[in-house]
Amino acid sequence: MVDKKKVFFIGSGILIMGSLSWAASTMPQAAATSRVKSAVPGFQRAVNAQHARPVAPPVVPGSLALVPPPAELPSSNAPLAITSVKPAGAVVAATAARPQPAKKAAKQPESRVKAATAMASVKKTGNLFSYVRMLNYSPHPQEEEFLRDKPLVLNGHRYWLKVSYKESWDVVDDETGSLKNIGFGIKLMEGDKVVRDLRIPGVKLDTRKLKRGQVLGIAEVAPYKFNIAVDEFKVVGGGLSELVFKFDLKG
Repeated sequence: MVDKKKVFFIGSGILIMGSLSWAASTMPQAAATSRVKSAVPGFQRAVNAQHARPVAPPVVPGSLALVPPPAELPSSNAPLAITSVKPAGAVVAATAARPQPAKKAAKQPESRVKAATAMASVKKTGNLFSYVRMLNYSPHPQEEEFLRDKPLVLNGHRYWLKVSYKESWDVVDDETGSLKNIGFGIKLMEGDKVVRDLRIPGVKLDTRKLKRGQVLGIAEVAPYKFNIAVDEFKVVGGGLSELVFKFDLKG
């Protein structure tokens, strides 16, 4: 018959030896953990917070996943690793495409704005028709027609012109003369009808005072104006042997 007391003592010895062996195997790891806890402030709180953080739900491609907040945030004393993350391409594109605020235009002085408006409202005048003619003692027509084949359209009317020259010459010989004064006649025609008959009185031509650009005559049919001026001239023996003038119709 087996002695129960011997069996009890043998079993107790085995249990004590096993406990001592287990304590010896776990002691270095516990000491290392204790040293880490004492060396790093807030370590235990950070570890506890990480263990307490709930697990995020799985992310489905093309969907937005919401991660619940941690049960306890790590203390400010706990060592945390911070890593910079480059923004996704969509975020970069959205930032680049953001419209910049428009710059406010500088306010112009009121006087300058009024002056610009007034200048824009004034209609610029220009030449509607021009020609240049030379007169000398050689035979030439005393009246000429202009624009009859291609009338000038003004306010829905088709006009053409008849211009006559009223000349006064001092004869030197059969081929030479000196022009003393000149006048003009202008007829504004529509078809065969004379709309206006304008006469410019004769002007005395003094070779000592004559100059280029000098006005020989002006006639006006509002809002249009006829202007005749000296373009060139030639003096021979103190007399005006040749006169070149320019005729302008302005409007």
